[in-house]
Amino acid sequence: MKIELENVKPAEIEKRSFEIITEELGDTHLIPGTEPIVKRCIHTSADFDYAKNLMFSEGAVEKALDAIRNGAVIVTDTQMGKAGINKRKLAEYGSEVLCFMSDEDVAETAKKNGTTRAVASMEKAATLDKNHLCHRKCPDSPCKTL
Repeated sequence: MKIELENVKPAEIEKRSFEIITEELGDTHLIPGTEPIVKRCIHTSADFDYAKNLMFSEGAVEKALDAIRNGAVIVTDTQMGKAGINKRKLAEYGSEVLCFMSDEDVAETAKKNGTTRAVASMEKAATLDKNHLCHRKCPDSPCKTL
């Protein structure tokens, strides 16, 4: 059996993926301003439940965008989360994304304190002299410290 392979650019694949997500969502109501975030979460996870389960505090999207435009650092507790963030776009605003989960000092702190690396990584982030946005996956990561 011969299989024909098509050379499709990643941007074209992504564009079509978002078109499919939009089609699948149909007339699902999304809070104005949150659509790109919800669709990105669905794209990343293939989980359409985000459309009904993702919650936003009032003004959260605008505040996050304003923080990024003013150079706030995004701190995440997963390397996968870091990988999914557009670093080139962040750099345009003087921002960056950090993840300390693999740092040796984080592992040592977690072991010494009897906590997880997620907790220790967010505690490390809290010591940085920068404004932060927190993106966390692990439920025990204390974003409140930021």
